Amino acid sequence: MCKRPSNHTHNGGLPALRRPQFTCSWPRWITELVAQRAHQHDRQQRPRTHRGGSVRLRATACCARFRALAGSLLVLTALLQVSTVSPDSPEYRMMAFGAVGFTLFGFTYLTVAVNSIFGGTGTALGWYCGWAAVIAAVLAVVNFAGSADALIAWLWVSWSVLFFSFFVALITGTERLGAAAGILAIIQSVTTASAPALMMLDGSWSTTSTTVIAIVQLVGISVYVVAAACRRRALVPAVGSRRD
Repeated sequence: MCKRPSNHTHNGGLPALRRPQFTCSWPRWITELVAQRAHQHDRQQRPRTHRGGSVRLRATACCARFRALAGSLLVLTALLQVSTVSPDSPEYRMMAFGAVGFTLFGFTYLTVAVNSIFGGTGTALGWYCGWAAVIAAVLAVVNFAGSADALIAWLWVSWSVLFFSFFVALITGTERLGAAAGILAIIQSVTTASAPALMMLDGSWSTTSTTVIAIVQLVGISVYVVAAACRRRALVPAVGSRRD
């Protein structure tokens, strides 16, 4: 209901020259209905937000546990690999460097797991990746030396570039470099992991041409360089921009 308040009087009962004002009050049933609908909306939204947040937290914790498990198994495998070979054996040197490779990837998984558990910014992980890139380059040189295993050496070349891409992306925080590192990781999941593993199981890895492996790895690295150098175009035009 809307009511017009009575004018105040001043100086001998004369009405004051004021602009009339109206005060409106909604019926009580409308006010209660609005409050009830707002309460129902809050009750519907809160559980969704809670469930979504809890699902994300559980997924993050599950991934962190998986990374910690994978890293621990890799480090354990490296220790077992070294312990089964005598230090006086001529194969000990290559076994030791192979164990270094397992340990490198094992600590990579463990570092990522710790970063996820404690909610790190990724800067420490980035510096670790920079150090891992150097170690991977050393392992590539070791495998190239004396033509010990040129095929594995080219894989370490690719992994060195992969670690370096993570280092640059995490330290700089550039979205473009992060996307390029993701592209390289997807490519190398096939060219340095899945395909070589299947070829080793099939027995065709040792007979594969080194030139073919080198070209495949260099193509993957070239794709990363191009993706990192090219600027990503905005998919959505800026607000307020005029269309031609």
